[in-house]
Amino acid sequence: MGDDYVAPMMACWFSEEDIERFNPEDRYITGKALIERWGKQAGIKAEAFIQAKIEESRLIDLHPIYGGTRGAISEDATFPPLETGLFVLAHVEAVEAEDFGGAGEGDQPNPSVGSPEWRRRNAKAAADALHNKPGGSRAKRDAIRVIWATGKYTSRDRCAEEECGALDMSLSAARNALKNQPKPTKNNPSSA
Repeated sequence: MGDDYVAPMMACWFSEEDIERFNPEDRYITGKALIERWGKQAGIKAEAFIQAKIEESRLIDLHPIYGGTRGAISEDATFPPLETGLFVLAHVEAVEAEDFGGAGEGDQPNPSVGSPEWRRRNAKAAADALHNKPGGSRAKRDAIRVIWATGKYTSRDRCAEEECGALDMSLSAARNALKNQPKPTKNNPSSA
């Protein structure tokens, strides 16, 4: 059948009333138009960027006949090229708002894509996402601090040594988490 999904639609007829009542839930943009649109961004190789967003599950490459394109399955030459795919416009606009434009940290405009500042912000956001996830390093840090605050241990080192294994932390990370933490007070309700 090929990958042309427009030609078969040319044989379709719709009543004027149906067209007037038609209110689509989603709007779409073709892969070709998306490549042109994002190709205008400085520092972006549009096809590679689109494939990265597909791998991140922030975009889905749809194809009415094959289901997907080589954007998601690049090694399978039987799938149609990325240019023939369809992308939900709302997803495209969400990527643009998050990665290209709008206000960023502290209402400062986002830096141009590919600039050192853009890379720094993206790296920081990725690191924060990793450390903030449940069971991440920040959750472990907070957990050992709560244990220390109970007053169960007489020294920070002893607390770190005893609890690091249970929290799946290295000893040095546990010690660092307890640096500069105040000694538990006798009035601490958790130490009773």
